[in-house]
Amino acid sequence: MSNPDELKVKKITVTVAKPRSAKYPHGRVAFGHYVVMADDTGSHELILTDAAGNPAGIETGKKFRRKLQPNESEEGVASVLTRELVNAFAENDGRVDGFGPGPLNYGPKRGWM
Repeated sequence: MSNPDELKVKKITVTVAKPRSAKYPHGRVAFGHYVVMADDTGSHELILTDAAGNPAGIETGKKFRRKLQPNESEEGVASVLTRELVNAFAENDGRVDGFGPGPLNYGPKRGWM
């Protein structure tokens, strides 16, 4: 396999809701990051990551990766996996490896705050 320290993190923008959606009248996009690792046999595996190159996953332990077939483009596979991650994020109460949507909840206010 390729050395992870030498991998270039690539970014992709994916449309996840079309502009005509009632919930998102202007549409909605998601940004995905990925790396492509090669093994000794010449096969390539695409792995969704965060911007720093750490593999993306949800709290259930599911990772988002797929072996590239000769007729597949990196961008096409990254788009599909990014949509899967967005859907998993929504199904998992918005939690992906401990992070969630919306503001941070610091609990009850105390003191001068």
